[in-house]
Amino acid sequence: PHTTPNPKARPSHAAFTSRYDASRTASLEMHRDTTSFSFTIAMNRATDYEGGGTSLPMVRKNEDADFAPGAVKTDIGGVVSFPGQCWHGGNKVESGARYIIPLFIFLDYNKSGKDRGYVIDQLRDAGAIGDDFEMVF
Repeated sequence: PHTTPNPKARPSHAAFTSRYDASRTASLEMHRDTTSFSFTIAMNRATDYEGGGTSLPMVRKNEDADFAPGAVKTDIGGVVSFPGQCWHGGNKVESGARYIIPLFIFLDYNKSGKDRGYVIDQLRDAGAIGDDFEMVF
């Protein structure tokens, strides 16, 4: 296994279990997280439910396919990872139950040792961008 040189560089914001099923919470609308990285870890077999998966605006079924909206469905232990700012959601479970662990990671600094967004502040101070410029972290 690899070790992390500085564990503080990869703090977990939250990790919990979620259940999706047709009779209760069948899906989760498209949204963006405020995290640096988000992960969805499958806790049961993909054959335990119909539908489901992590919805993304652009996926492809294989390297030869075109990108298109779709869902990534993994088997037990499978992980879907993406930048937290990427639009995503929980695809509707038609039957059975899907169990996942959503995991959220924040990276609060960079190699410069400065707070994230420091370049934006410098550009704003220099007049290169206006006060209405927004960056989601």
